Amino acid sequence: MRHAYWSAMNARDLGEEIVKEIGDVHEDISTPDMAMRQINSALRDGASEKDINIPTQPASEKGMDTWNNSIGIKIGLDSPDASDEELWNKVMGAWDAGDLGVLENFDEDGNVKEDFSH
Repeated sequence: MRHAYWSAMNARDLGEEIVKEIGDVHEDISTPDMAMRQINSALRDGASEKDINIPTQPASEKGMDTWNNSIGIKIGLDSPDASDEELWNKVMGAWDAGDLGVLENFDEDGNVKEDFSH
């Protein structure tokens, strides 16, 4: 739910393009802090930038998070005058309706499973 809520607030305030881009970059690494620590450590140890492998999260988690980001973006764009509380209520409504994904809805490659009713 936090991905949908974050995306809803930011889509309302910043627009779809920048929020999607930020969300996509965020989902491409396991955690920004972990990636930065590993990058900085590798650079201190003499590695070149092209030799650094940034860790990624499992594809199923990325699929779920990206799905929920897109639901949040839609909520935010559809609610340009909503307060944060109103957006939260809309995200909770999406949860109650089964529109938000959970890990079990995605296969190991990050694709939506056929039995995910949304």
